[in-house]
Amino acid sequence: MRNKNLILSSVLLWILSIHTFSLSAQNVATVIEVLPAPGQFVNVLPAYVAGDDSTTMVSKAQQMFDNGSFISLGGCGGYVTLAYPQGIGNAIGQTDFKVIGNAFANNAEPGVIMVMKDENKNGLPDDTWYEIWGSEHSHEETNVNFTITYYKPSAEKEAETLPTDYIFWKSSEGQSGYMPKNRFHTQSYWPSWVSSDSMVYSSTRLRSNAVDVNGDGSYISFATFNFGYADNCSNSSDCAEINIEWAADKDGVSANLDTIHFVKVATGVQHVFGNTGEVSTEVGGIELVRKSTALPEIPLSEITMCFTNNMLYIENGEGAKATLFTLDGKLLHQFMVTHDNFYYTMSESISAIYIVRLEKNHEIKYHKIIKK
Repeated sequence: MRNKNLILSSVLLWILSIHTFSLSAQNVATVIEVLPAPGQFVNVLPAYVAGDDSTTMVSKAQQMFDNGSFISLGGCGGYVTLAYPQGIGNAIGQTDFKVIGNAFANNAEPGVIMVMKDENKNGLPDDTWYEIWGSEHSHEETNVNFTITYYKPSAEKEAETLPTDYIFWKSSEGQSGYMPKNRFHTQSYWPSWVSSDSMVYSSTRLRSNAVDVNGDGSYISFATFNFGYADNCSNSSDCAEINIEWAADKDGVSANLDTIHFVKVATGVQHVFGNTGEVSTEVGGIELVRKSTALPEIPLSEITMCFTNNMLYIENGEGAKATLFTLDGKLLHQFMVTHDNFYYTMSESISAIYIVRLEKNHEIKYHKIIKK
């Protein structure tokens, strides 16, 4: 979360955004881990008191969710892990859940969403994490293998001096810099319950969503991505809803999950803008939804497809997510169309009629295709 602006109207809006979000949002999840990266709302949302440890902070985060508030994940990579032991089922063709946030117009702070099925049924998040493959995951400026290390300052610095060399960081991309402290938040930005001198976070770093509106840096807007992220649009917006069918590995290969039991959310962008502070994802829990994602048919450029022997050929479909069903609706395959003139090898060899669902930029079209 940033200070929204330094003029009075924006400050008032910022104050309101801290304490409110959609009244219809009902959290169903349990917090099992919270580890924000350094940031101006760390030790505030939730509030740290001397003697608190990681267990105490988890409890405080849960209380905030239960009270209809939210926590800050700090800078890029900071995360919270949530559990829903009953499991969230993957309803084909429908969105399944949303991560409650506090985004509003021109103020998106997108968080990467990861999901896990409790495969070994031990109630712990120790199986395989898959990422919700949102609209920006295939963008050339997104790094799905990003690591950032933050270093604890040797001493706290007074905010009134506006220190620009406060918390040092370096990334796996060879970049480094400092997170500054601003005069609006004078507490330590380092998670006070963490005693180590450095913290390492590995997560997808999304492309920048910052827009220099006036072209001179005087007003920065933070655009909403199309779909697939937390704290990216208002809780009442369709783009806040997540479909488990979008879960994939780092290569974009579908996870084919029928249900999930754990959700992890991490701040997905890396921005720091002087007095307004860092971009940080805010989370208020998980809400279940059930809404059809079968939109009216919208042409996806000029995509064509056919079967060639045992391969499905898709032309001009780069960047689309494909889902293959039998005619009676059974899910067979999910995969990303990674380039034009794309071939996908099928394990099924029988002649039949199949349904191919293509999704790109939140547009969806269904194709009926015959394999002879």
